[in-house]
Amino acid sequence: MRSILVSLPVANLRVSAAFFEAVGFTVSPEPAGAQSACVVIDDNVRVLLIERDRFQDQINGDSLGIAGEFLTGLAVDSELEVDQILARAIAAGGRPWPIEPEPAAYSGAFRDLDGHLWQISYRRPESVPGPVEQCEEALLLADSLRPMLAAEPERRALAATAG
Repeated sequence: MRSILVSLPVANLRVSAAFFEAVGFTVSPEPAGAQSACVVIDDNVRVLLIERDRFQDQINGDSLGIAGEFLTGLAVDSELEVDQILARAIAAGGRPWPIEPEPAAYSGAFRDLDGHLWQISYRRPESVPGPVEQCEEALLLADSLRPMLAAEPERRALAATAG
């Protein structure tokens, strides 16, 4: 059986863990190690939240880059579930993130408390593609996000001068 574990650096482990619990995920009661917590998204999908300084140690001091340099996508079972997760994320302090609508899917996106991008999607059954089409769609999605991500440093700079 395969599984996915995504490690994300966070500024405040306790606050970030509480955010993901408020979104509707489970934070594992089992210790994940010093300065980390494991968020259970599904049976085979977990997110390891790691305090930034510990994360920096784990990547041998390489640059962390910027939050939002990739998009974590989560496929769910209904449009209602998309709406519920997004509503809980926003209520818990996440920020809505604009995405281009897709005719074959119902989606929404948000930034978590540390700026990581999350897209929640429900793919309509009549439009489920095969593996080749899924890869092509992922590339198209990445291309569509490129202008928004490129504008992000400017948006942050404007927000900093306005606040």
